[in-house]
Amino acid sequence: MNKQLKNQVLEYIEIQKNVSSQELCEKFNLSESTCRRLLSKLQDENKITRFRGGALAKQASLEDTDLSRRFTLHEKEKEAIAKAAAKLVQPNSTIMLMGGTTVYRMCKYLKNMRLTVITNSMIVFSQLQNQRGIQLILLGGVYVKEEEELSGVLTNTNSKLFTCDHLFMGAAGYIRNAGFTTSDLNSLELYSWCIALSEKVHLLFDSSKFSARGKAITVSNSELTSCISDEGMPLELRREVESYGVDVIIARESEEIK
Repeated sequence: MNKQLKNQVLEYIEIQKNVSSQELCEKFNLSESTCRRLLSKLQDENKITRFRGGALAKQASLEDTDLSRRFTLHEKEKEAIAKAAAKLVQPNSTIMLMGGTTVYRMCKYLKNMRLTVITNSMIVFSQLQNQRGIQLILLGGVYVKEEEELSGVLTNTNSKLFTCDHLFMGAAGYIRNAGFTTSDLNSLELYSWCIALSEKVHLLFDSSKFSARGKAITVSNSELTSCISDEGMPLELRREVESYGVDVIIARESEEIK
């Protein structure tokens, strides 16, 4: 393997913090197979952390966090959900992308669109910061390394200044006939304002989380425009969510972009 190329790719990953395989292929004119081999080599040398569809720099300090573990869980389902969610976005829209590994995966499908993107997620910011046509607004706040997000009073205050056409968010769990939950009580005010000021609210939620409860409800069923899940979503729960007027979209892995 070309050592100079490997070092150039490593340097790029270390600068960007996290990158998609598609981005590396385009920047360094690599085939998908060459990119996979190169990332495997770098991971074997303990220089990066791979996840499906991309890589994280070790200096991003994610390898021992809950966030890094979520990158590797239910990857195929999350990728299909992200692609289905991106199809809801129209050019020249203003969208808000909240934190989380599934919402993050939308970025690769938005890079060729003209958009305004508002986010508190540093991993979303790093994926979209150099994209022409995308006006990127970072909410500001206290950097939370474990989640690669901005949080706190400043984030909450700034969230009240922006409206958007679409809000895309994740959740930690589900409570029957009530709504979707978070494990982070400090995020409740932020989500409340973002939901209130968004024209449409979309939840990205892989089916494994329906068995989890979380600590507090961030979005009720009645506040959602759509719930985007995978083929493992129980039919009973799908009907329950739909009964609130929510459009349930089932993302199929066969539709995933490799």
